[in-house]
Amino acid sequence: MVNPSYSKNALVEAEYQLALATLKRTQTLVVCGASGTGKSHMAHQLHREYLGNKPWVVQHCASFEAGRFESEFFGHSKGAFTGAIQNYPGLLGMARGGSVCLEEISHLSEPLQAKLLRFLETRTYRRVGDTLDRPFEGCLIFTSQVPLANLLASGQIRHDLFYRLASFEVNLLALPERPEDWSDLFQTLLGDVESELGLVRHPQASEWDWLKANWPEGHLHGVRRLLIQSTLTNLAFSEISQPQLKKEQAPYLPDEGSLKADLAACEKRLLERALAQSRETRSDLARKLGISRRALLYKLKEYGLSEKS
Repeated sequence: MVNPSYSKNALVEAEYQLALATLKRTQTLVVCGASGTGKSHMAHQLHREYLGNKPWVVQHCASFEAGRFESEFFGHSKGAFTGAIQNYPGLLGMARGGSVCLEEISHLSEPLQAKLLRFLETRTYRRVGDTLDRPFEGCLIFTSQVPLANLLASGQIRHDLFYRLASFEVNLLALPERPEDWSDLFQTLLGDVESELGLVRHPQASEWDWLKANWPEGHLHGVRRLLIQSTLTNLAFSEISQPQLKKEQAPYLPDEGSLKADLAACEKRLLERALAQSRETRSDLARKLGISRRALLYKLKEYGLSEKS
């Protein structure tokens, strides 16, 4: 039975059924849609409808390290390299019988796209340091903010990978065109914010009605930001968005799409502020920040912050 959150609008229903049929027949799917339209949410819904409680493994492509892609994606054997103290199944091994969801495929570099393509062609893989080729028994789901044809035109995806994936692409409608999804998506966001903060302020029904008429930028990312601000300030959505609320009064809350990326953005901003306000040596500044000088220099290099004279 189709998930009820996708069953009231005929166009949405058609897209959902196409996505579900594609996943069932090919074990592969690409969900495209603007930022904050619920691509990962829909992908998870499709996985649950098709595979139930089978493993669901998610990774944002920007978080892959170029030199460790094979280890992270395919896995490795004990002793395969320095630090490999035990066997590691990789994303594919963890998702066996279930689904791997790779978010924002455009963030994969061209060499990593080539490695992914070889796997897609055979559906077999070999762990680093192993001699055994293993078949992948599960589904592969990709997401992208931009349609694959646009990624191809801008040079963000290889031609051969584009032609491998283009047949499995479905495009998600913008949220204003999917009112039947709102209740389910809002409840999911409440759970996500509560997991991140340890608490969440539950908005009144009138606030949700106000929100539907005043969509923030970034769609679901904007709603998530409002939920966090509402929880931290105990203000209603409309109060947070009032023009007279000075920008500096609202807490700085980045929206990079994941908690890890948001924390990194906050750390970079704090380091920029410390550099702007300090005339101390690097060693003194490190002590003031409560970290080692080596750690400070590493972070400055990591975030591309200029050296002070």
